[in-house]
Amino acid sequence: MPNYRQLTASSLVATAACASCGGNLSPFFVTPGTSAQKEGTCNVVCDTLLYHNGTGTLPQVSDTIYAGSTTGSQTVSWANHRGFGNFDGANSNTTGTTSAQGVVTSIWQCQ
Repeated sequence: MPNYRQLTASSLVATAACASCGGNLSPFFVTPGTSAQKEGTCNVVCDTLLYHNGTGTLPQVSDTIYAGSTTGSQTVSWANHRGFGNFDGANSNTTGTTSAQGVVTSIWQCQ
């Protein structure tokens, strides 16, 4: 059985888990671009859907970022900082950086 996500009231929720899909990943949104300064991606609209393997709503250090909803998906990485948000259209309240393998290397809370 595949792992489905349902958009409800501007937020994604898991509707079914897939035991054979390699893990249940959590959806979150990111800013469309990056910034060399961590403050440069604060309070920017998040409109790009990604997934992470952590237990929190937003990724934390050591979580891996994926393009799709399973761990078999391609990992996603970026240079500099990118803003994180809970749902499409939200302003970013956290910024983060990743390694070339898509592992979150730093998190900064926007002020």
